[in-house]
Amino acid sequence: MGGWSNERPVSLMSGKGVADALERVGYRVTRIDMDRDVAQRLAEAKPDVVFNALHGVPGEDGTIQGLMDLMGLKYTHSGMVTSVIAIDKELTKQRLVPAGVPMPNIYTEFGSFTVGESMAHIYSVLAQKTQNDRENWYMIDSSFITTLPDTWGIGEKFLMLPINKWDNDYQRVVLGGITCDSHDYYDSEEHINEVFLPKLDAEAGAEPLYVGFFHTGAYQDQISGYGGIKHCMIPSPKHIIVEHDKNGKLIDWVYAKEQTAQSMLKILGY
Repeated sequence: MGGWSNERPVSLMSGKGVADALERVGYRVTRIDMDRDVAQRLAEAKPDVVFNALHGVPGEDGTIQGLMDLMGLKYTHSGMVTSVIAIDKELTKQRLVPAGVPMPNIYTEFGSFTVGESMAHIYSVLAQKTQNDRENWYMIDSSFITTLPDTWGIGEKFLMLPINKWDNDYQRVVLGGITCDSHDYYDSEEHINEVFLPKLDAEAGAEPLYVGFFHTGAYQDQISGYGGIKHCMIPSPKHIIVEHDKNGKLIDWVYAKEQTAQSMLKILGY
């Protein structure tokens, strides 16, 4: 367990859970936090079976499997050849499709792969405010904390574009969510590039500016979820599916309506 990939924390949790469970039923367990001396530590432990709780490289790509094969050790999960193939989604598809295994469409998420939807989040700008006499803030009709949690949690950068008003002059802005949290914003302080968006129309009743975040993937929706009670009681937004029908025509339909105040109050017992 452990290792040096960016999935190390998850691997440590997985390994601990497995080891605890095995010890509870009477097995003798040696916990190895993988480092470069893993071969020596495995040789010293002389295990009957190795439970591979590693995540990512080198635990799932055939590296550790090849090492244990050379050492003559028994281990759980897939072998070396299967691991080498399965960690490469395109190579996996090349092997499975000729064998008659149906494969889903694969959408890219900035270099990684998911078999879920390639998602987008669209917000409208409610108002503009000036802060510190120099910062222009566009306040959106939702919250980054509740709908795009990776933007504030790990500083994730998504593809962001204005949906309309392309011909207006542009200005540097900070996008702010409507919760009370000081981290509910999106700008160059939190991300790599500065944010430039069209200026808002001054006349009353003008169409609002819409801002889209694209290729957010299924992961953001998995974290934030739909329904329940969110931070500052921000409602879950409307979910719309855009797809091709059986005739190839592009259609859209409402998958889930915007969460209502009544539904949230009901959860709270009112």
